[in-house]
Amino acid sequence: MSLMRNSLTIGLAAFVAYCVYFDRKRRNAPDFKAKLKEKRLKAKRSKENSLESDIPLFTDPSELQPYFLKEVQASDDLLMNGDYEKAAFHLANATVVCSQKNEFLAVMQKTLPDPVFQLLLQYYQVANERYLKKVMTNELLKQMSQPKQSTISMIGSKGQQFDDTDIE
Repeated sequence: MSLMRNSLTIGLAAFVAYCVYFDRKRRNAPDFKAKLKEKRLKAKRSKENSLESDIPLFTDPSELQPYFLKEVQASDDLLMNGDYEKAAFHLANATVVCSQKNEFLAVMQKTLPDPVFQLLLQYYQVANERYLKKVMTNELLKQMSQPKQSTISMIGSKGQQFDDTDIE
């Protein structure tokens, strides 16, 4: 019994010493504070982005309806469970892709409790801005990836035409 107790005590002391040693080594590392700050910032961003919408870009209008119905169904399920914040988030995503936004929002205003509808409006503004930024970025990337053809030409003093590719 004494041997087992001594072994357990020595093992526990070694473990505590191991923890103290590596904690001190970690804290005295030159980049510890930077890593800790980065880790906290990453955690904060993930918390903020937990309700961030990732509405896909639709190339075909027939893809909109299934997404719209999926978001409305998800919000309905969440409303039944009492999770009003996530339900408003999904309804905002559905509103962004809805072709008749005003009518949809009018129906939601009549059917949802006022606090949930106010949440829906807040989330809709954010989701719509993000979606529009995403669409604009996509359009810019498309334009940048297409090769540009030069249409600039110059006429020389003797009536000769020079293209901008003729410059030496």
